[in-house]
Amino acid sequence: MKPRPCARIIVADTGPLIALARLNQLELLTALFSKIHIHRVVLSEASVNTEYTEAEPILSFAMQHASVEQTIDNDLNKRLLATLDAGEAQAIVLARELQCGVLMDEKRGRQVAIRRNIPVVGVLGVLLQAKREGYLGELKSMLMQLQNSDYRLSEELVERVLELAGEP
Repeated sequence: MKPRPCARIIVADTGPLIALARLNQLELLTALFSKIHIHRVVLSEASVNTEYTEAEPILSFAMQHASVEQTIDNDLNKRLLATLDAGEAQAIVLARELQCGVLMDEKRGRQVAIRRNIPVVGVLGVLLQAKREGYLGELKSMLMQLQNSDYRLSEELVERVLELAGEP
């Protein structure tokens, strides 16, 4: 693998962690980002139900490769909890505190982060960047696997990512 970039820091939300775990691609985060932060609420959301096969890989990944962060109980968090779940709210608050981007797929959370000038990337952005940097071959089968596992991806977005990846 290529060396990690020096200053790419990300705060991960639950959905993309689950998606990457389903694809057995959590390690892409360590390839693309120099530092990964996961709030403990997000980690709990992603790993609490051990019936899901993703729970153990996510927990193991977080313990080995991420900084697991504690709750930031400030005014912004309180305001965000009116419209977002606790994991999304804490991911946004943490990204703002750390002055970095957030890895999030949930539409409402992405909109809130963007309004607060927090850079946002989703799981498809991670996969596309990984392909561009040579960590992945083709994306089409991965995107189909996500869609078949009921991970919510619009057909238009999938088509756009495949187009950007040069995969007709």
